[in-house]
Amino acid sequence: MTTEIAKQEEKPSQLQTIGQTESERLIGMAIEQKVPIETMERLLAMKERIEANNAKKAFFEAMSEFQGRCPIIPKDHTAGSFNFKYRYAPLETIVKHIAPLLKEVGLSYRFDTEDGEKDKTIICIIYHIGGHSESSRFRVPIDAGGKMNDTQKQGSAGTYAKRYALCNALGILTGEDDDDAHGTQPPETTKKITDQQIKLLMVLFNQLGITVRESRLALVEEILNVKVTSSQDLTFLQASTTIDYLQNLTNERNKK
Repeated sequence: MTTEIAKQEEKPSQLQTIGQTESERLIGMAIEQKVPIETMERLLAMKERIEANNAKKAFFEAMSEFQGRCPIIPKDHTAGSFNFKYRYAPLETIVKHIAPLLKEVGLSYRFDTEDGEKDKTIICIIYHIGGHSESSRFRVPIDAGGKMNDTQKQGSAGTYAKRYALCNALGILTGEDDDDAHGTQPPETTKKITDQQIKLLMVLFNQLGITVRESRLALVEEILNVKVTSSQDLTFLQASTTIDYLQNLTNERNKK
């Protein structure tokens, strides 16, 4: 019994004591001296600001530790058709790798959804046990054409957006197992679209029943949120993002 009581009376955490002990002492003194209500309100506001600042600091310390320890998530799934294939890391792979580390540093997450007439926005909210939270939004268009029904389109867009919103919110990177071997290649943000990517885009558009050039370009513009006049103008990264989205649509359709 004595041991249990001793454990319960251990010193509070650093997050609880930094900045709060002094503010609480001042509030206690103000109560004893019956200071005016306006002064009490200012003291309480000061206490709330201190607590919020401490929680925010603890959040970013935890985020820094997470990002420093989180490995590059391997792209362990293959998608595509025939000879036109690419690798990616699905949401379940990402969660499997980050869940234990998130728990260790006191972080957690959840998703909120905003549905528009032509798009879906996923909000990924990252929480810290200290009380502070930050969010990241990712919007994707809902394919107006194609062969999937509305439920399939909503599910596909949601899965795709959750993956990107989560990675953006936590600063997660995905890559091939042998990425280090390609350090001399141009970065994906400047490297141009490849012939294989162009062919794969054509295959995916045909599988989805999107055969009109203008409709294809309009969908790409919705995905990337940039003006597109030709697939030849895309970067490697933009093409990968578009292929990823279209493949996700195809996968959802094939599940039904």
